[in-house]
Amino acid sequence: MIGKFAAGEERRDRRGRCIPAPPVSFMPIRAAVRSRDPRFLAGTPELAAAVGTAADDGRDVFEHTPHEWGEIKQWAQHLLTRQ
Repeated sequence: MIGKFAAGEERRDRRGRCIPAPPVSFMPIRAAVRSRDPRFLAGTPELAAAVGTAADDGRDVFEHTPHEWGEIKQWAQHLLTRQ
């Protein structure tokens, strides 16, 4: 399952508590679908259909992704747009 967080975005959780604004935009990915994820999938029918028909073929999609913070920062530099 995935989520998305925009840099500086101020939000509240479902109990009304402030969620700290992330310093950078990021999209976390987790392996399991939690019980409240169907609410997210209800709003994204194309994604729900893809998740519903997906098959785990055992590949490690993060095999070539760096794991150490310094390597991650270096890898992410090429994703930044020049301003």
